[in-house]
Amino acid sequence: MKRLCLLLLVFSVAGIKVVIAQPGHSNVDIIGAYRPKIPDVQKITEQPSITDSGATKFPIDYELHSRRINTVYEVDPIKAATMRGEKLTKLYRGYAKGGFGTYTTPYAEIFYNTSRSKKHASGVHYRHLSSAGQIAEVGYSGFSQNTLNLHGKSFIKKATLSGAVDYDRNVMHYYGFNTNPIDPKWDTLDVNKAFNLERDDIRQRYQLVSVSAGINDNYPVDSQATKYLAGLNYYNFSDRFGAQENQFSMKGNVSFYYKQYDLFVKGGLNYFKNTLDSFESQVTLFNLRPGIRFKQDKWRLIASIAIQGAGGDESDFKFAPELDFDLHLFRNILILNLGTDSRYSRISYRDMIQENPFLINTVELRNTWQPFRWYAGLRGAVSSRLAFNLKASYVQITNQHFFVNDTSLGNWNKMNVVWDNASLFEFNGELTWQQHEKLRLIGRVDYFGFTPDGEERAWHVPSLRISFTGKYNLKDKILLSATVLTLNRQFGREFLYSATAPPKLEARKINGLADVNLGAEYRYTKRLGMFLQLNNILNVRYFRYLNYPTQRFNVLGGISYSFG
Repeated sequence: MKRLCLLLLVFSVAGIKVVIAQPGHSNVDIIGAYRPKIPDVQKITEQPSITDSGATKFPIDYELHSRRINTVYEVDPIKAATMRGEKLTKLYRGYAKGGFGTYTTPYAEIFYNTSRSKKHASGVHYRHLSSAGQIAEVGYSGFSQNTLNLHGKSFIKKATLSGAVDYDRNVMHYYGFNTNPIDPKWDTLDVNKAFNLERDDIRQRYQLVSVSAGINDNYPVDSQATKYLAGLNYYNFSDRFGAQENQFSMKGNVSFYYKQYDLFVKGGLNYFKNTLDSFESQVTLFNLRPGIRFKQDKWRLIASIAIQGAGGDESDFKFAPELDFDLHLFRNILILNLGTDSRYSRISYRDMIQENPFLINTVELRNTWQPFRWYAGLRGAVSSRLAFNLKASYVQITNQHFFVNDTSLGNWNKMNVVWDNASLFEFNGELTWQQHEKLRLIGRVDYFGFTPDGEERAWHVPSLRISFTGKYNLKDKILLSATVLTLNRQFGREFLYSATAPPKLEARKINGLADVNLGAEYRYTKRLGMFLQLNNILNVRYFRYLNYPTQRFNVLGGISYSFG
């Protein structure tokens, strides 16, 4: 087809040339090929329309009748996903340790508990530690400590019931007298040698029987349900020479929400009865603290009213507001703590002996009042491993006790208590480094700045205490531990006697101490292990109280075994 069109175009052009070449006509030269072109035309854009003037509109009225169509949707059952939990670590019901050390020191300890249960838990614990060794130049310093504890818990739907029975029997000796015939303190015969202080004469025995019971809720900490706790406790504490203390206490607290307010009430009651021969004293202390908590993203405030008092031989009533405020300074890892609190309490005979077992059993007991203790602190975490806690406080104390050597009987191998009002500035700082379960280091500094009103010194109170604790776990096979304790100098009270002058009070300096201890445990199997404890490895002779030195370097080693 293209070829045919091309031929027609050629013949047409040739024909035109022939005509032009005829005689009587002018010549026209055509240059270039013929280019046909269609000129533009004007188009009519209007569309024809027909208007019907006779159209009639009829109204349309209609109704929609809805009808429910029943459909059936069948769900194909699928099998629930299952997760494989971690395998529970095997727990042994029993654990026993036993060993022997220098200063003729036998040691035994045993734990026995029930296995895992969602309904109950119970156990028993017994510990014995004694020493028949002798410390140089003082009386017989042997001691014996025995502790037995029975405990149990019952888990019900919304609460936990608990109970415990404790028995302690500790024997010690008032060995704080010099057996050296020449005492450089007087440069004469020691007056204590005038007394026949045999072992049985200086022997003391303390015994404790305690029973406790309690109940608490099982709600999560962040739950808005009503939370509660209640407990009862009774103990009888006695010594070899007839002194007895009976104490009954009950405590409880409840917290609940009223509208958007987080409210709580804490309270307690303590009854003390002390007897010695014909002497008897009875004191009852009570405390009630209603309060409210406010909490936002970056701060928390606890406000309460402390209502405290006593009845019986010492009657009193105290009232003070209390505040505790936390401010999150930086991303919940740096927290500022400010506040004030007040405490009215009884320094019991049991409290005294636990702090200093060398006291006479006729020691005077009092209630102590610490109003408006102001404190400020800063705690936080530098990293995921390093955390710190700093706190400082100041308080004026009514009836603060200090230990002094007793001079009422002349042999001076026992200690007594003096009471005085005092102010106390206290600082506590702690730094903790934790690397998983492998390494844990704790350093702590405590400063106690007592300023007594009447006494010359804060007797037997070191103002500075620095401690370090380290634990290292090597694949649960080898466990190493280290503790370092340093106390700065302290002062004991004594009197200097002269034939020509009245007794003169003197503050006798007791040098500071550095106690370094190391421990190691090797777990031969999961059940059988061995341990070794090295105490006072610097072999320092130091005094915790005036005339009461402690043991020098000593070693305790033994084995441990898990069973059941």
